[in-house]
Amino acid sequence: MAELADYLELTASQARDEFQALLTRRPVPGGRQVVFSPVETPLCLAASFLVNHRHFGGGTAHQAPEPVPSLARLFSRPPSSVLAKMANLDGSRSHGGRWDVLAGALLRDDPARFSRIYRMLLHAALAACPAHDVAFDTGLLTVNGGLRIHVAHSLAGAVQSDPLARQYYGRPPLREVLLLPPGAQLPARRYLDWHRNKVFVA
Repeated sequence: MAELADYLELTASQARDEFQALLTRRPVPGGRQVVFSPVETPLCLAASFLVNHRHFGGGTAHQAPEPVPSLARLFSRPPSSVLAKMANLDGSRSHGGRWDVLAGALLRDDPARFSRIYRMLLHAALAACPAHDVAFDTGLLTVNGGLRIHVAHSLAGAVQSDPLARQYYGRPPLREVLLLPPGAQLPARRYLDWHRNKVFVA
């Protein structure tokens, strides 16, 4: 069972391991969902800054706007489960996880801590996702000098017809432009040009 420190002092290696576990998770067709992991919790809290969970529930959960649908796909959960976690974190739902209300309050009241955890989660998610790495290595994705991400026609077609491909390569979660952490060195233009001309499946 997770402790409060698992949410507030999450490390990059723990986050990578948890993201790896998310990649192999399968949806639960009905009934009780898998317990939320510490990486899922701050992402649901971030979603609550954009979406008011009180506007959706029961038969309207599937109408909740982004980022709820993307998180539901990433977590292999129904949107109603993500919305319920958001309600747990602000205390409006009384039967949430043991640390939900306290973790939610502490992270909301300490924007610097929340920002640090959120940035670490983004880096861990990228490091934990071999799918994008393989797609780049095999030429299904490339990046131009302006850091714009290009998708090969074959992969774009798969995204249109295959829900699993859409989960990893749809937009979202795939962004229009590659995001680099603060202070990161830009990739050399000549390497990006070489990849686009020699590896990318145009």
